[in-house]
Amino acid sequence: MTLRRFPAGLLAPAAVLLFMVLPGNLPVSFTGHDVRHADGRQLQRVGIQPDVKVAPTVRGIAAGRDEILEAAVKYLQENVKK
Repeated sequence: MTLRRFPAGLLAPAAVLLFMVLPGNLPVSFTGHDVRHADGRQLQRVGIQPDVKVAPTVRGIAAGRDEILEAAVKYLQENVKK
């Protein structure tokens, strides 16, 4: 179960990351692998899509709330067998 605001796309350490410094001393890292699910669907550049998409709101941020954590707790309370 994945509950996030956006896809989880980082595949390291399974994928080999390449690192270089561009002119202007700008560090860049990336992977050149074509990583796929076991059934052949593309995973690299797509990421693991969340089962439940949650995004913080301006009101929640202003109130100091963690709406993503709140949504995770609510999901668990409603879906985990007691």
